[in-house]
Amino acid sequence: MYGSVAAIISVVTLALYLLLSYFTSLPMFAVFVIVIPLFLLQWRFAPKIIEKAHEVKPASEEEYSRLHRTVEEISDRSGIEKPQLMIAKT
Repeated sequence: MYGSVAAIISVVTLALYLLLSYFTSLPMFAVFVIVIPLFLLQWRFAPKIIEKAHEVKPASEEEYSRLHRTVEEISDRSGIEKPQLMIAKT
């Protein structure tokens, strides 16, 4: 998974570098100064944007008890922390 993320970031960074260097005369360092904050902003705000776009709401344990139990069992078997469950209006 980390390899895939690294590959995606590398390809996008290269594409942005080529695009910016075609239209401007910025050095490579300046492109990284522009691109890295954009990645960080996207990483920080993308979940909130998705939540707003899909009108998600937290899945209450009372209303979605079976879903919570299922996800908890899968999380335990996988050795990961149970994620926050959200329901989207689709």
